[in-house]
Amino acid sequence: MSRKPLFEDLLNLPVEEVQATYEGLLNTIKTHEEERKKLFINKRIHSEAIKFAVNKTANPPSLEGNDVSDVIRVAVKEKMDFDVLIAQRDDFVQRMVIPKHRVELNLRQFFERLTQDKHYSEAPSLASELEMFSRFFELQAMFEEYKEHATTLAELRTVRTSLLEHVKTINREDRRLAQELASNSENSRKMRREAGRLRSFLESHANIPTQQLPAPTEELSQRLASGQALSMDEFAAMLEHGGLTDIKSTGEESNTPKRKKAKQRKAAPRRGNIGHGSSNRA
Repeated sequence: MSRKPLFEDLLNLPVEEVQATYEGLLNTIKTHEEERKKLFINKRIHSEAIKFAVNKTANPPSLEGNDVSDVIRVAVKEKMDFDVLIAQRDDFVQRMVIPKHRVELNLRQFFERLTQDKHYSEAPSLASELEMFSRFFELQAMFEEYKEHATTLAELRTVRTSLLEHVKTINREDRRLAQELASNSENSRKMRREAGRLRSFLESHANIPTQQLPAPTEELSQRLASGQALSMDEFAAMLEHGGLTDIKSTGEESNTPKRKKAKQRKAAPRRGNIGHGSSNRA
């Protein structure tokens, strides 16, 4: 089965038309690259916003100079408000060592003792009464703080619920952006490949002949495999129709055995005295 030529759909088109198609494709690729850059920045902001909202990072995403959706700005603000409320709650828990029900109980007891009618002989001393009033006012202030703390907890639950809903929305948008990025990358890859094909056509077919080069025959492949020379037209036909990649060498391997290397004689020590020949004997 013969291989389909790479430029089969371009051979009958004017070079000017191919050039215009190539330039238009380059502009489309540039537009896709700009869109991909915006998608990448937007997705990065979405990912950073999600990480910031779920306490995977302490730093909020940078929103200055970026065109982001309102849901991200709201989510970032809610997360900051949530952190402030959490800090207030933790500070209150550390300061208030007496639970709320004990505060209410002691406050009721001191109120009854201070307002109860007693005989003058059973009345507390001035110092004791001042101490009870001091404790009563202290418990009353603590009770007011517990009421404010209840408001803080209610706000904390409201902000937390809203923040979770916004995180779900951002997460869905983040997945959508990931799909758009993948689609954009695939389209850019196809367009770049097509642009490379058009560029190769323009570089190699600037002066395209009127007649298409014929497909190479088996005889040309055999001649090239055997090392014989080909003309420029024959070689161009091989390039055009992909014949160079299908060539198999027809030459047989040489049966001439390889020449073995001569073994070197290993040097071995010899017995006898060096330098004492027969001429030196007495």
